[in-house]
Amino acid sequence: MNDTPADSAGPGHGKDPALDAIIAERHIIDVITRSVHYLDYAQADLWVSVFTQDGVYEIRSGNPAFLPAGGTCKGTSVQYRGREELGAMVSNRPERSADRHIVANTFVTVSGDTATATSYRINVTSTGDGMLKVANFGRYFDSLVLSEDGQWRISVRVTEMEG
Repeated sequence: MNDTPADSAGPGHGKDPALDAIIAERHIIDVITRSVHYLDYAQADLWVSVFTQDGVYEIRSGNPAFLPAGGTCKGTSVQYRGREELGAMVSNRPERSADRHIVANTFVTVSGDTATATSYRINVTSTGDGMLKVANFGRYFDSLVLSEDGQWRISVRVTEMEG
């Protein structure tokens, strides 16, 4: 898997604004997809690379049992700030976790060098007997920025657990 997009997708990159928006959207969807792959395989260094230096990841759940340890707890949510906390969260996962995050139905809105994206997310896990079950599901709400190096990065991700 290619861990870094081959070229920049910045606004105004070409002469066609509509094409620039399509390219930016594609790169943003790639960032979102890579983020779940890196999470599932506990690749902390790669996972934090899809976030800005001061990136924020917040998990909200009506059921505190779904909230991971660490971070800053705020009632029914937990928040991780900055690459150090983000990396520590992923480093605590087993390298070959039985969980897989599936992202679908992503829609992206690009506005210059910022963007938002909303995606459905499903977390499936192995039951140990060869069967899979849905562990939880919900949505990702991502805010992204185009970094100085021409790469889109997540500045804020909110995971909303819906079940």
